[in-house]
Order: sequence, then C-alpha cells, then structure tokens
Amino acid sequence: MIDEEELKEMLKPKFQNHIYPDSVIFMRGEDDYIRQYAKKMPKSKNLKWDVENLERRLRRYNECNDIELFKLANNAPDLGLPNAKTHMLPLTRFF
Repeated sequence: MIDEEELKEMLKPKFQNHIYPDSVIFMRGEDDYIRQYAKKMPKSKNLKWDVENLERRLRRYNECNDIELFKLANNAPDLGLPNAKTHMLPLTRFF
C-alpha cells in the first residue's frame, strides 16, 4: 500500500517543458510599421521605444521568434529522448 505523502507526490501535476504544438500560426509583419508608429508618438508617451531601445528590442524579438526554431527542434535527432537537448522555441509575447 502506498502511503499518503507518496500518493500526493505521484498525483502532483508535473511541468512538461518538452511539449509544443504540432501546428504553428506564423504571422509576419514589418518592423518598419513599429518604427513609424514609435516616431509618431509624442516623446512624453514614448517611454520604451526610443531609437536605440526599439532597435535592440526588434533585433531580440526577431532572433527569438524565428520560425526556423521550430524546424530545428522538430528535426532534432534526440527528439523525445529523456536526455534530449532543450531547444529554444519562439516566444509567445512581443516585448
């Protein structure tokens, strides 16, 4: 018979970080739209989209949301194995 604490531990939800969708909706846009939007904003309201900060953010966003990240993860030879490499998958947020 399993003791109560052991049963609680067995039934506790476990975070599974190797699960990702089989399908992805990829929406493509232009960085220029955001640049133009930031230029039109009054300086008093433009707290995080100054030129250097915006370019840094766009560069990081594009690196982290490259659709090729899914392809690399899906084609990894160790996919599904217990000691598989943890792949960087696209982010689900903008900034």
